Amino acid sequence: MEIPARRVLVKDHGSRKLTAAMAAKDPRPRLAVLLVDEWSSYGAAADRKVREEMERLLRLIVQQGRALRIITLAATRKPDGNSVPYGIRDVLRQRSSWSSRSGSVCPRFWAHSGQ
Repeated sequence: MEIPARRVLVKDHGSRKLTAAMAAKDPRPRLAVLLVDEWSSYGAAADRKVREEMERLLRLIVQQGRALRIITLAATRKPDGNSVPYGIRDVLRQRSSWSSRSGSVCPRFWAHSGQ
């Protein structure tokens, strides 16, 4: 279901966001997941205008999706400012790094793992 359709559902339910209670009564606002694997490869393959539009749309989905039961998972091997634009990194609520070999990517993880 698209974001505009979910906005209509929110309005129909007289709320500002979709909730699990609403989903229990109405099957339309089920949880949705957007998975973007290797985000940096999409940007590297596109010209500047296309890349900027992709970033704008992903930012929009992440920002509005929280209230509309849309979870966004954006995966990349190196989540730094060169591979994932700061505009995207800033709106994602959580980050984790599983296969990086450098504390500069995820210093909190390395501090707790004893590396």
